[in-house]
Amino acid sequence: MIDDQAVLGDEVTIQSLTGGQLQLRIPPASQAGKVFRLKGKGLPALKDGLPGDLYATLEIHIPEPITPALHDLYEGIRKARTG
Repeated sequence: MIDDQAVLGDEVTIQSLTGGQLQLRIPPASQAGKVFRLKGKGLPALKDGLPGDLYATLEIHIPEPITPALHDLYEGIRKARTG
C-alpha cells in the first residue's frame, strides 16, 4: 500500500489464500502493522470444512523514485505538520 492510501483511506484488492481476490477497505489514518480480520475468508478447517478467518497486516511502502513534484509535496506536508 502506498502512504497516501493509508493516510486518506482507500479500498484495495488483495489476493486470498485460495487464489481469489478480495476487497479490503482501509480507513483513513491507518498505521503500518494494523491487522485486518476478514471473517470467513480464510482456509477451510480440517474438522468441519468451514472457512476460517483471514488476517491481513498493513504494510506501507514509500514510492520510488521520489520525483521533484512528490518531494515538494512531502515538504509541504512537513511544513503543515510542524507549523
